[in-house]
Amino acid sequence: MKLDILAIGVHPDDVELGCAGTLIKEIQNGKKAGIIDLTQGELGTRGTIETRYAEAAAAAKILGVSARKNLKMRDGFFKNDEEHQLLLVKAIRKYQPDIILGNVLIDRHPDHGRAGNLISDACFLSGLAKIETKDDEGNTQKSGAHGTFCNICRIGTMSLNCL
Repeated sequence: MKLDILAIGVHPDDVELGCAGTLIKEIQNGKKAGIIDLTQGELGTRGTIETRYAEAAAAAKILGVSARKNLKMRDGFFKNDEEHQLLLVKAIRKYQPDIILGNVLIDRHPDHGRAGNLISDACFLSGLAKIETKDDEGNTQKSGAHGTFCNICRIGTMSLNCL
């Protein structure tokens, strides 16, 4: 499924807190948008995995996104390594976005900065033809320049510095 905008957040509520307004506005302007959550937010102080999934589904409906997927990386312990990069490259290639919104590269919360760097690296790697990935049906995915990466800033704002 081709998306115009793909918002990627490390926790199930990061996208809503960081760029929900931007997504709503762009969807109202006819763009197709989707969300990827890297983790289930299982280490969060409030809520459970089940409530986070329910909240994420409700938010996706309210926002009007075309797709939402959780990659189920370990909250607090995922790494910016080959395994996690390839998992995200596969998702980026699936949606072929023009714009990718993601966590900032440096943040007080260690997951946010680590995720921002993982997302940035995966954006670059998704365009390299020599990195082969398969879709869910086992077909080779097409590489290409997928997305201009923009950082989601702290709650309620989006950075203007796109890489």
